Amino acid sequence: GTHVADIIAGLAGGGVGSGVAPGAEILAIRACSAVATSCSGVALLQAVDFALDPNGDSNLDDRAQIINMSLGGDVDADQTLENAIRNAAAQGVLVVVAAGNDGAAPTATDPAEGTSPTEPAYIAGQTQSLGRVVAVGAVDRNGAMPTFSNRAGGTANFDLLAPGVSVIMAGVDDNIRLPDGTAN
Repeated sequence: GTHVADIIAGLAGGGVGSGVAPGAEILAIRACSAVATSCSGVALLQAVDFALDPNGDSNLDDRAQIINMSLGGDVDADQTLENAIRNAAAQGVLVVVAAGNDGAAPTATDPAEGTSPTEPAYIAGQTQSLGRVVAVGAVDRNGAMPTFSNRAGGTANFDLLAPGVSVIMAGVDDNIRLPDGTAN
């Protein structure tokens, strides 16, 4: 969360550049624990619901304009999260989801694994997503897609690439980090 918030709305200082929308208003929602390697489906659903109605009054005028989901997982049959995202899109929200970091083959002789976005990004481009769900893959400083980044697959018209290799961002305790990945 801290990394993505800095990339989006960070202000220049301490020798570090500004985010893409310096000073933008961020509605910070923690859906996963700080030490989680996976997130509860219920927590993700609650986070999407909160982003649509932050003050809980059933009036969506105060909804987030953009929901960023820097996460991904294996595609499964449960459509609950995907339906929550489609509902957000139907309310006029742009939902930006990491394409995934499963692109590379496990070994040199295995085929690439991440030939399409992970869950929930794979719904980008589906009719029910209303053109308001975007899957984001990674590029390096030379504009090349790193092997770890999932490819667009069938979501190509709703997929974009953004810097995802050694991106300078804020870390905890005012440290500077240079991580790789589509969730950054």
